[in-house]
Amino acid sequence: METAASLSRATLAGASAAPRAASTRVNRAVVLASRPRGGRLCWRRGRSSLTVSAAAGASSPVSPSPSPDGGSPGVWDALGGVSVLAAGTGDAVPLRDLWDPTEGVAVVALLRHFGCFCCWELASVLKESMAKFDAAGAKLIAIGVGTPDKARILADGLPFPVDSLYADPERKAYNVLGLYHGVGRTLFSPASAKIYSRFDSIKKATKNYTLEGTPADLTGVLQQGGMLVFRGKELLYSWKDEGTGDHAPLDDGFATSHAAMAAAAASTSLPRVSLPPSARPSAAPRRGLLIPGRRGCLRLRGSPATPAAAAGSPSVPSSSPEAGSGIGDALGGVAIFSAATGEPVLFRDLWDQNEGMAVVALLRHFGCPCCWELASVLTDTKEKFESAGVKLIAVGVGTPDKARILAERLPFPLDYLYADPERKAYDLLGLYFGIGRTFFNPASVKVFSRFDSLKEAVKNYTIEATPDDRASVLQQGGMFVFRGKELIYARKDEGTGDHAPLDDVLNICCKAPNNK
Repeated sequence: METAASLSRATLAGASAAPRAASTRVNRAVVLASRPRGGRLCWRRGRSSLTVSAAAGASSPVSPSPSPDGGSPGVWDALGGVSVLAAGTGDAVPLRDLWDPTEGVAVVALLRHFGCFCCWELASVLKESMAKFDAAGAKLIAIGVGTPDKARILADGLPFPVDSLYADPERKAYNVLGLYHGVGRTLFSPASAKIYSRFDSIKKATKNYTLEGTPADLTGVLQQGGMLVFRGKELLYSWKDEGTGDHAPLDDGFATSHAAMAAAAASTSLPRVSLPPSARPSAAPRRGLLIPGRRGCLRLRGSPATPAAAAGSPSVPSSSPEAGSGIGDALGGVAIFSAATGEPVLFRDLWDQNEGMAVVALLRHFGCPCCWELASVLTDTKEKFESAGVKLIAVGVGTPDKARILAERLPFPLDYLYADPERKAYDLLGLYFGIGRTFFNPASVKVFSRFDSLKEAVKNYTIEATPDDRASVLQQGGMFVFRGKELIYARKDEGTGDHAPLDDVLNICCKAPNNK
């Protein structure tokens, strides 16, 4: 792979005499090194410009602002009004004051936010690369969305040098630089699939991870990052993350920094630095439930073993109840809250405990876009359940007011919707919980095949439906079918978006003895 560091020293040495030509050569090399990624980098002859195309499908609102043009004086001028906060002191400092505006070389890495584990991974790799950037005469500046105290959580837990870390709570730098923001880029961009090839790196970086680094303003979690390299006021390289975890190849950033310094004086080539490879994973095998014989009695199939790295951080693989296990009695005593009235109600009061049929769909939480999609599909299927004599009950993590946000915006019938703020039903049913299952499980890859359905479901989405207890966003859901107190079907979501096939659920309901 050609990199800027491989350009002839003779060419680079003449850069000061012919800055435009040199910067063109530098950036073209970087473009060549970057072509395998999902997006498309465009090189414009005669300008040191890197622009990122909006290749990823915008499943929901994003901010497709144009990427800054390399060498454009407008980028430097625009950044003049941007201040960031030092993680160590909390003091405001103009972003342009962080490096020498004449010939100083700076690598500016904009993380998503301090509670993003993919950003903990990027920060870990940046920390390991700092000596190489220093040797190349480049200053590393890492910026994240959040307050200085949130930045210190990352710095202490990773650890990361606090002197190189800055906070941008109002996302001013991100807005000026036109970095992506929105549900689609954050959760549904195909470019995010590369994180599944980096399980080992993510697991290592997040061993001390805590959700407390997440910004208090939850709209901050929808921000995407990027990476830029400056020489003085000149922007030599720019990369916009197309989706969560779609980080710039550090080979490119390092090569550009090295070439920029070599433009002023020849320097020795240094070892390459890179994130783990970004090959896309293969689709996860289909999961479901085993049906022994033709008796209609179902038994939950054991979850297939997922790679240890997929768990990336703690998850709770509690055993799920088996069909006919008597779990109906235990669940019957669990109280949840009606979305319509806010009043508590026991599960056993929601359907006839003798022969009544009920489908209990446990969503992750009311602020989960994938759960808006599932709720939308359930709404479309409601009449089929009713014609089969089956009552539909949808439960989500959060309070009744959060449930009503989903119900009003989707819309979803309030009389079928319930809230479980303390996750009591989820714990009893042994549903998965944890960072690994929520963000890094291979089963979640199937989300990328449902762009149209997701886009339609989240057209009125708002993150305000997310539970105030942020730990709740790590909860996975599941689907259960009861005949009276008897559990006849059970399925645990292996990861975010890994919902039960509703055709299977409908078939089970129709084949149940009292529905023949």
